[in-house]
Amino acid sequence: MSKPVMDSANKTELKVYIWKLADFLVHHRRCMSVPELTEHLNRNEIFTDFGLPWQGRGTYKQVSVVSKWLLKLGLAEEAEKIQKAFVTKDGHRLSSKQEILTQHDLRQYLRPRHRASIGNERET
Repeated sequence: MSKPVMDSANKTELKVYIWKLADFLVHHRRCMSVPELTEHLNRNEIFTDFGLPWQGRGTYKQVSVVSKWLLKLGLAEEAEKIQKAFVTKDGHRLSSKQEILTQHDLRQYLRPRHRASIGNERET
């Protein structure tokens, strides 16, 4: 029997699940390696969009997706919790290929939005 493909509501539920897990870990000054997260998701039958068990690179990607999603929602402090909570299998913060947020991402999401000032519009 095949598992159903994940719909957008379930994708959001997965993002919230990972976010709240990160919040719990940071609150208790703990962390979890991404391989441990992979094992946790699979053990609890929280599968990928295609109903398949999580595997290494896919889990790293999902952690990145959640962090970027939180930034888009304007929740930079919550996105930072994702970075603190999930580490490599050796306990190091994610970096290089596994980096959750690049400097470009941070500039993109944290820069103030510019609005045209009223009164500066050109008259035609």
